[in-house]
Amino acid sequence: MAASQSAGGDDGRGSWDATAAARRRWDAVRDEQLAAATELMLDLAGVRAGRRVLVLAAGAGAEALAAARRVGPEGSVLATDVAPAMVREAAAAAREAGLAHLEARLMDAERIDLAAGSVDAAVSRLGLMYFPHLGRALRGVRRVLAPGGKLAAIVYSSPERNPIFSLLAPIAWRHARVRRRATAALPVRRLGGPGVLEAAYRRAGFSDVRVQPVPVALRLASAAECVRLVRETVVPITQLLASATDAEREAAWAEVGQVLRRFEGPAGFELPGEVFVGVGTR
Repeated sequence: MAASQSAGGDDGRGSWDATAAARRRWDAVRDEQLAAATELMLDLAGVRAGRRVLVLAAGAGAEALAAARRVGPEGSVLATDVAPAMVREAAAAAREAGLAHLEARLMDAERIDLAAGSVDAAVSRLGLMYFPHLGRALRGVRRVLAPGGKLAAIVYSSPERNPIFSLLAPIAWRHARVRRRATAALPVRRLGGPGVLEAAYRRAGFSDVRVQPVPVALRLASAAECVRLVRETVVPITQLLASATDAEREAAWAEVGQVLRRFEGPAGFELPGEVFVGVGTR
C-alpha cells in the first residue's frame, strides 16, 4: 500500500505521516505481495528506458524505485505524495539505492504542479482510492501526460476478495462502538465495484481503458506478524479505532489476531487478496 493522499477527515497528512517509517520497513513484504500487479502496472504504463514517469501517492517510494530501475539514468521518475514524512522516506530510499534520476517531491495529486505534456507515463499503486476528488486528480494526470501517454494504477477489488478489510473492519467497528457500515462503503474500497474504475477513467477523458483483476497474497511468518503490519501501516483499519479507548483497541487487536490465525499453515501465514490493475491512454 503506497498510498497516502487522504484517508479520513483531513487531507491525510497526519495519518500517513505517522506510518511513514514503518511503511518503509515493511516495503519488502508489500513488494512481494504486489510483485505481479506492480510489474503489470509498469508494463501497461509503458515504463521503460528513457521514459519520464510520474508516481502518484508514492508513499515510501517502493514502486517509484521499481520505475526508476526500469527507466535508467537516461529517464526520470518523480515520486509525489501529500505527506511530508512519506516524501522524506522516498527521497532517502532513492539516495540509498543510488538512483539520482528519482526525485521525491511534496505534491497533491489533485493539484499537479507540472507542465502540460511533461511526462510519458503515470502510475499509482493503491493510491487512487484515497483521493477525495478523484475526477480532478485524473484530469490533472491526463493534462501532464504527453499525447499517447498512459496512466496505470492498482486499486483493491471487492471486499469479498480482500479479507484484510472484510474481516477486520467489523472487528474495529464493534470495539470502537461505532455504527457498522457496509464494508464496501470503506473509502479504501470505493473503486472495487464492477466498472467503477473504468468509468472514472473515461469520465476524465482517457481512452483505451482496460481493467483486469490480479490475485495477491500477503505472506509472513505468522498471524502475529501480520497484526504488527496492520497496526503499523494499514491506516484504513487503524483509523476505525481512532475513537476507541486504549482497552478497546487492545481488545480489538487481540480479536484481529485470533481471526488472522485461520490463515496460518505449515508453511507460515498467507492472507489472500485481489487487486484491479487499470490503464488508460491520453
